[in-house]
Amino acid sequence: MSSVFRGGKLELVSDLFRVLTVPGMGRGLFAVHDLPARTIVLHESPLVSTPPVSKVRNLSWCATCCSPGIACGHDQVRSDVDVDLTPLLDYCEAKNFKWPLLIAKLASRHLRRQRHQEEQHDETLARMKFLCSVDLEARAHHLEEQRQVMMKCFTGAHAASASDLSIEWYVDTYSRIQPNAFRLDLIDTQALQGDYHAVLRAMLARQEGDQGGSAVYTVASLINHSCAPNVDVSFAGNDHDITLRTNQDVRANEQLTISYIDGSLDAHERARQLAMYGGYWTRP
Repeated sequence: MSSVFRGGKLELVSDLFRVLTVPGMGRGLFAVHDLPARTIVLHESPLVSTPPVSKVRNLSWCATCCSPGIACGHDQVRSDVDVDLTPLLDYCEAKNFKWPLLIAKLASRHLRRQRHQEEQHDETLARMKFLCSVDLEARAHHLEEQRQVMMKCFTGAHAASASDLSIEWYVDTYSRIQPNAFRLDLIDTQALQGDYHAVLRAMLARQEGDQGGSAVYTVASLINHSCAPNVDVSFAGNDHDITLRTNQDVRANEQLTISYIDGSLDAHERARQLAMYGGYWTRP
């Protein structure tokens, strides 16, 4: 799979799937031809990712690739956000939030691009605009509180003005993270004392209270939900790189789907957890 920007639009090229608009569901992935079960459809690194709040605070997961136990070989820093995140970490821990950490990373990139336009070629922000969003206008007041806490982190040499990181920017960014973020359900190898045979499971981060890490992807975040999905999600490298693999034979032109929620829940609970998506998809 390759992806390039042409004329301000993102073009995705794959021999296995194509991206089409699905009424009421934003974009979706569709098989180009018949795909046998166990076919790897996609392996992708994220646009942005973060370890869980507690792991950011104690530096026990890699800030670069979210690998638990810091066994990946990356240079270890508190975060790829070059600011003191303590106010935001305190806030997220108290509120049981985690997506503000993703937004802080995107805010840092936004500010770098604002101040060093010619030197920056990071396409992350443009790719985020490619993702669908949900209507959060009614939550703008509550999101302003989050934004104000984040702004406290960007002080001194990293000072940000209200115009740099406006409430409109924050709400728009949050509205794309909410429906598109995956939970990084990784194995904490330190906690398990080397038990590498534990099964790696993954599901989408549909509730801010989840304790896993979080990540947003250019392509994987486009895949839609089904209570009977034909694709499984895994993090085989025990880091933030995602793998999508068919769990059954898929016919040509059939939509590829994953489950956003625990499929073992009863129908009422599944409907409750999925209600946040009904009727709220919008095109970028």
